[in-house]
Amino acid sequence: MNFTTFLTPLKFLYKSLLRLHQKYQLVNGVIESPIPSIGIGNLRIGGTGKTPLTIFLAKKLVKKHKTGVIHSGYKRKSRGFIYVEPGADIRVESVGDEPFLIYQKLGKEIFLLVDKDRIRAMEYAKKQGIDALILDDNFQYLRFKPHVQIAIIVPDDFKARLLPVGRLREPIDSINRADIIIVNLKHRDSFRFPFSINKPVFVMRYRIHGFKDVTTGKHYDIEDIKTKPVIAFCGIADPESFLMLLEGLGLHVV
Repeated sequence: MNFTTFLTPLKFLYKSLLRLHQKYQLVNGVIESPIPSIGIGNLRIGGTGKTPLTIFLAKKLVKKHKTGVIHSGYKRKSRGFIYVEPGADIRVESVGDEPFLIYQKLGKEIFLLVDKDRIRAMEYAKKQGIDALILDDNFQYLRFKPHVQIAIIVPDDFKARLLPVGRLREPIDSINRADIIIVNLKHRDSFRFPFSINKPVFVMRYRIHGFKDVTTGKHYDIEDIKTKPVIAFCGIADPESFLMLLEGLGLHVV
């Protein structure tokens, strides 16, 4: 008996507990956001592009709105609710690596609210006069309903299995809860939906424009790197896609 076969019965236990947890969340009803809001979530454990999409959308919103990003602050070393105003200096340990990255990438121009309790964070955002919200990784948090819910999937999700056998946190048909579905192709050229769905579907992919020396800030074009051997390192959920992107540019990854 291989390890996957051994874990298969636990998949059914996980699914039962998942449904029970979802019902428990809805006992006290669903709260609709009083602030115009976009929820960004997925079905799997990491690796779909929630953080890049959050940054992309926030860059649009911050031009005209007092924009806040709510994040759970996964694996941060602090506890409780943390509120960060634009222009503040923060430590990655206090907010978590993803919120820290979002805040830095947006030039410290957003309001950052870090809390597992999204409702508490939203209520505080309302008091601060924030008029646009993005909720990063909220799809499994059913008590708080944003105005628009986006679910990001990758093509592999359609053949993936539930935890603990696979990487899915929810069955694939859970995407029906979303208002908009985005398929992150990453390094792939195309994708065909394996079943019909009555939802708007968009495509997302990554594109490398160049490279930067993190010690000096100097920028390099792709052509500057092509002539040299490359050692690649990353700390993301889907390192294979990163390597495929580099190789797709014609880089010699050694």
